[in-house]
Amino acid sequence: MDCLAGELGMSKKTLYRHYRSKEQIIDELLHAKMMAVRDGFEAALAGADMTFAERASSMMRHALAQFSEVSAIFLHDLRRFHPAAYARLEAYRAQIAPGIWERLLRQGMEARAVRADVDPAFVGRLIPVAMQSLLHPDTLERLALQPHEMIDRFFRLIFCGVLTPEGIADYAQHATTRV
Repeated sequence: MDCLAGELGMSKKTLYRHYRSKEQIIDELLHAKMMAVRDGFEAALAGADMTFAERASSMMRHALAQFSEVSAIFLHDLRRFHPAAYARLEAYRAQIAPGIWERLLRQGMEARAVRADVDPAFVGRLIPVAMQSLLHPDTLERLALQPHEMIDRFFRLIFCGVLTPEGIADYAQHATTRV
């Protein structure tokens, strides 16, 4: 609180006149961050003059910009010292993310930029679950990545895939379920 008050150019006493507790400050900061993330995604989805690739790219740039402001240390400390706030962050992410990604994928299918055999509802649910695991402080620490680096790697994988056209053909021949 001393550091925060100092950064704001005020005393802790003045800071506590505006906020009841550290938890209230954390909750308001997290809420503001999640609203900024959501609003940027919504703006990208609403971009009528943008192609699917432009929308997806806009969403990625926005996510990277927003999450570059969040460090792995912050997430670790939040989870450790303010588990209720961390749980609210995770719940919020689980609540809004699936619908946003599903809408993007459906727009991509309409534009014939996303394969017709992709299930947007499934992938829309997969992305936030995977992101929750990947952005977990222990995972970030183990991989020595910051949140924005993890997001960049994950979405490059999702949008580009790991298989070459030859690898896809080979997999299709040997898969238990057909691709």
